[in-house]
Amino acid sequence: MHQLHIGTATEFLRLEIEPAYPGWLRAQITIQVHGFNGLVVASFEPGDFEAFERELQALNTALAGVAEFSSRENQVTFYLRVNKLGHIDVSGEAWSQPFHNRNKLAFEFNIDQTFLPPILAQLGAINA
Repeated sequence: MHQLHIGTATEFLRLEIEPAYPGWLRAQITIQVHGFNGLVVASFEPGDFEAFERELQALNTALAGVAEFSSRENQVTFYLRVNKLGHIDVSGEAWSQPFHNRNKLAFEFNIDQTFLPPILAQLGAINA
């Protein structure tokens, strides 16, 4: 099992990822932000993580722009954006079920640019 942890110990987005069936990964996703937390299980294709790794690598190199994680089912989407101060704004949405517009948790928190290399290392392990 692989893990993708974005954030601190108190505010974070964490995906615990394992193979599901050919061509798909299953992830238990935990979102914890000030005042709220949520847990959802979603399926992803390996290419979702590969595309996110490329975008995040470009963001880390330029320290500008946006890296987006999305999937075919759009059950969980999130963005890392470099703000005017050079910090990273993390925002996104998680839905309780794919393709059903019910029970949405929208979230937002900030991290420092020093968080990017460990996130990229985790993505490298997932995509290996």
